[in-house]
Amino acid sequence: MGASAAFALKSKPYYAPGAVRVSVDPKRDPVAAAKADYRAHLLRLNPSASGEKAYRGSVECYDAELRPLLGVDRQARIVEIGCGFGHLLRYLCEAGFSRVGGVEFDRKLHRAAAEYVGASTEFLVCGEGTAFLQEHGDVFDVVILFDVIEHFSLDGAATMVEAIHASLRAGGLAVVRTPNMSSLLASHSRYIDLTHQTGFTEYSLGQVFQQAGFEQIGVHVPVYAHLRAKLRQRLNYAMHRLLYNLQNRVAPASLDANLIMWARKP
Repeated sequence: MGASAAFALKSKPYYAPGAVRVSVDPKRDPVAAAKADYRAHLLRLNPSASGEKAYRGSVECYDAELRPLLGVDRQARIVEIGCGFGHLLRYLCEAGFSRVGGVEFDRKLHRAAAEYVGASTEFLVCGEGTAFLQEHGDVFDVVILFDVIEHFSLDGAATMVEAIHASLRAGGLAVVRTPNMSSLLASHSRYIDLTHQTGFTEYSLGQVFQQAGFEQIGVHVPVYAHLRAKLRQRLNYAMHRLLYNLQNRVAPASLDANLIMWARKP
């Protein structure tokens, strides 16, 4: 863990009473069983997810999906909710952002992230993300949720976005990535994981942002640097637009497998 934390966490690790450790028998509840060892599921989907190869592959995505949104202030206070193995935290640190922290609910993933990148971060908390944000109002300049919001019910997702809004300083930025329900492969992404509870298009996620109090809301279409990725994206968009046109529907702005949206607090 970084020794020069710029602010004191109110509770570390943080667990909201009644919100995190519920007495559910995993044998009777398949979702609870999946959550009980989520790290194992991630490694089944991608056996090298915790390794250097996975990180190098992720960098191209982060460069296209996130970096253009972050601006140039390397002193921005950034928190990632649901930091997993810690790849994005490492990316941010290596990009020169010096006030970076993470929150991870799964104990095994938190332990892996702490060993992987904990020494480079301001803090790394094992706890529930919504409760953590609710306890740290007007603290952060950027809150990032990559592949997290789909794990909540609609009510839970709305509460999470409200907590993000409360935790941001004036002018602060929220960035959310989630499976894109406007994509042809939306059902694959939605049902690849028992813990996925809600799917979003840019329109429905925009409603959630708006109801939480955000006024500036946008869709970010990734801009890839490598030619192969550019060509793959162009072909994908052309196929999608053809099908939307055949159905006499206006294609949304984002047609990638993942939807990236940003919102700024007034």
